[in-house]
Amino acid sequence: MYGQTWLDLQLTPPRIAWQMLRSLRHSPPGAAKRGQRKGTFNAALEQSEQLFLAAETVSPAARPLLLFYGLSQAGRALAAVSRKKIVANTKYNLKGHGIEAGETEKALTDGLASVTVVDGKSSGAFVVVSQILGAGSLPDKTAIGSLWSLLPESKRIPLSRADDVRPLQVALPGPHVVRGQDVPADVSFVPLDLAGRRPKNSASSEFEDQPDWEKERQDVARYIDNFPTLKGWRFRYQDGPIQAQKTNGGLVVPIEWSTPGQQVADEEAFVAERTVGYRGIRYAYPAIGNAGTVTHPMLIWWAILYAMSVIARYNPLVWQGLISVNENEDAAAIEKILDDAVRVLPELIHRTILEVGQ
Repeated sequence: MYGQTWLDLQLTPPRIAWQMLRSLRHSPPGAAKRGQRKGTFNAALEQSEQLFLAAETVSPAARPLLLFYGLSQAGRALAAVSRKKIVANTKYNLKGHGIEAGETEKALTDGLASVTVVDGKSSGAFVVVSQILGAGSLPDKTAIGSLWSLLPESKRIPLSRADDVRPLQVALPGPHVVRGQDVPADVSFVPLDLAGRRPKNSASSEFEDQPDWEKERQDVARYIDNFPTLKGWRFRYQDGPIQAQKTNGGLVVPIEWSTPGQQVADEEAFVAERTVGYRGIRYAYPAIGNAGTVTHPMLIWWAILYAMSVIARYNPLVWQGLISVNENEDAAAIEKILDDAVRVLPELIHRTILEVGQ
């Protein structure tokens, strides 16, 4: 609980991340190497940096406004870099937010988790950036509580009434695992309560509290199947216990993908095609809403910051109540996620720009 986590230690300090972003501006990646695209890239990134730096100096009362618009301007720089048809010619000049928030008046009584967001259907920055990233937007109304827990940073101080479905960390195991024609991986953060237990039988104590391997296999499989990009996976151990390890963060489940008739030369690329990089770690994200779309961490941050900025701007009294640590159970979680945004997003912006510009 105390001190820094390994995730904290892997984070690039924001000042360094902004220096890394500034180093891109004399020769931007992708389609922003020259002309007005280069000008837009540089101007949008300068505004983004200034807004983030300003956000460091203010309290939660105004911080979401600066952070949201800082991230939105970074999205405009991203559009200038992209070579995709959706932003061809002058279409990289994004217009409108492309995302809307639902009723916010009851956020103080029903919790921030109850506020919904939905994309702007066919236009606007949020929609276009989701298409640039090849990720799902939010075509159905989605509660902030369904998005909040998808940020790994949210675990230490959870938002009340938020869902508990978290992204799965996917990593290649060590060389001690035999490969053959299968690609193995270890999937972390599967809920601990899915570890199977045999129901107690009052007539016999012989099997009381003994693991029910088949139930565990079914429950864990059902959970992992909610992560569409992992499609085609199977348990590495086909019979008996799945050999999951218990950690403080949840179960670590050994899985694999079968690739009959071929030897995968680049396992890291194989896993990368099925996951999203975030802070140097590969994650699989669950399907969201009825559309079953899988989003991107930049879009998760975008939607959450947008919702908070709308409340702060248009319902300042409600926002003042939400961030009152003496009165509101959500306040500490909100403070922490706003602090995390200042630290986390500069590196995420840099990584995403480089990925899109390849």
